[in-house]
Amino acid sequence: MNKSLKQQIFISFIIFLYFLFINCCQPLAMDDFWRALNDTLVNGSFFHFLAQDYTGWTGRMSAQALVYALFSKKYLTLSLLTINIINSISMSLFVIFIFKIVTRNKYSLASKDFIIYSFFFALMFTWTGFIGQVIWKTAAIQYLWGYVILTILYYYLIIQNKKFCLISLIVGLFIGLYNEQFVGVLLVFCLAYFIERKINNKIINKGILFFLTGLLIGGVVLIAAPGNYVRMDQMSSDQNISIFSQLLYFIHIFRYNLWPHTMIIVWLFILYFIFAATNQKNSKVSIIIYSLTLIISIFIMAPLATSYGIQIRLMLIYYIIFFIAVMQQFYDNQSITITLIYRFFKKSYIVFLIGLITVVGVMGNAYYSLYKFNQHRQEIIAESHSKKIENITIPTFELHGETEPYGITFEAITCDSSNDNNKAFAAFYNFKTVKAEDC
Repeated sequence: MNKSLKQQIFISFIIFLYFLFINCCQPLAMDDFWRALNDTLVNGSFFHFLAQDYTGWTGRMSAQALVYALFSKKYLTLSLLTINIINSISMSLFVIFIFKIVTRNKYSLASKDFIIYSFFFALMFTWTGFIGQVIWKTAAIQYLWGYVILTILYYYLIIQNKKFCLISLIVGLFIGLYNEQFVGVLLVFCLAYFIERKINNKIINKGILFFLTGLLIGGVVLIAAPGNYVRMDQMSSDQNISIFSQLLYFIHIFRYNLWPHTMIIVWLFILYFIFAATNQKNSKVSIIIYSLTLIISIFIMAPLATSYGIQIRLMLIYYIIFFIAVMQQFYDNQSITITLIYRFFKKSYIVFLIGLITVVGVMGNAYYSLYKFNQHRQEIIAESHSKKIENITIPTFELHGETEPYGITFEAITCDSSNDNNKAFAAFYNFKTVKAEDC
């Protein structure tokens, strides 16, 4: 084993340990409690809940199957350990494979380029609340793991030009049953890929065709689920709004939304277009096709956003796509200006290293504060049980005056004991009711 490989293994292990730390600091929250209470594998209700969801809530069968299989109150320690380890591996692979994609695997993890990339990655995915969202266990399983699978497949099919037809078909089927937003966005990009390859007389990777086949099959099953329409009917504020009115409303809320950050992808798109337009390797046709695709993809979330607002979960896929698009064009671009900027970055790598340590340190400290808070809450719960108190009031998490610092997903206990999250918490910890302090 040469020195470079040892360094890369060591760096990968450090990344894994960091994410394992913050995963272990993240307590159960919101939907996690209901999943654990269901304990479907223990009580034999796994398929019952899947069928119930398909007809009454959602068609996301592969995502639902994972949460039902992994959450368990009876085997809570094993359940949390499994989820935390898988999620830590997933986040590590996510960091590493995006680096391989944007640099086209030209640089090692032990290079200055990885330090520079890691700073921008940490800044982007911490500031937007991406990491804070996907460390939450339910969101990790139902969103992050899908992103990681797609990222790895993209690397091998597009960057390495491998075929992997059977794997691509299986992944396509899995993602098709995973999330309708994934299906819509990926269909748009697959179509753009085929058009661009055809116009430029380039060979189409068979793996993409197999992936699309699986995606379409799974997508049809997902979209046909009666539960999707039950959920949309329950959440939509206006059932009779026209498509044009939905688009106008979506543009309005997209433009003025403060959290999650929406305008950041507009700025990323502008950067992408500048880098792509000044990159002599790109044809004008390719720039136009993929620029339009990036814009069109945003509107895939319009039906969901107009039904229950722009939630951070809807933004996650765009943070990934636009970040990759910008960074890839930056590393591909050999214009004089970009080359000078790149050289300056490499000379200043120590500054980026300090910035990286600062960002991950702040995020790590926030999660450690959450861990300490939860330990205090567990003491209150234990004391309440010892005193046979059935209706409890518990403190809510705050850091620097914020209940969700850096987008960390945890607090959902309200002043209303009949709130679903309050009821889930009470049921999980065997209380009659629970509500937040200072109401």
